[in-house]
Amino acid sequence: MNLLKVIASSTLILLSMNAFSADTLESIYKRKLIIKDEQVSGDADANALRAYENYLRQNPAAGKSAAAKHRLADLRLKGLLKEQDSNVSSQGQLKANLGKINKVITLYQRILKEHKNYAKNDEVLYQMARAYESVGEPIKATKVLQ
Repeated sequence: MNLLKVIASSTLILLSMNAFSADTLESIYKRKLIIKDEQVSGDADANALRAYENYLRQNPAAGKSAAAKHRLADLRLKGLLKEQDSNVSSQGQLKANLGKINKVITLYQRILKEHKNYAKNDEVLYQMARAYESVGEPIKATKVLQ
């Protein structure tokens, strides 16, 4: 008898919370989808990098794949090269960028070491050569491409 009371009261609670929905697959097609445009402010590449880093923080397992590391390194390099082209003028800024680009190079090296069979290793090598070239290391850049 107590079991029946528990089941009955649980059912009433679930019903009152709308746990059982009358929606069916057919009813989904009848709903109107509302998509709103949002203004994105700032640099689109920087926004993409922040969003991707945030995604990887929330999904650590995703960040272990070669593709995720590759995408992250590419986004960082793109942003740094853009920054370097647009406004690096002082020695301090050059040194700061040099350090950041060297970290990206290290990430590319780690991808190559940890994921020897990654299908896009040729792209990783190319981007690593670009990074070397951007920090004034043309010999290293050429070696990477050979």
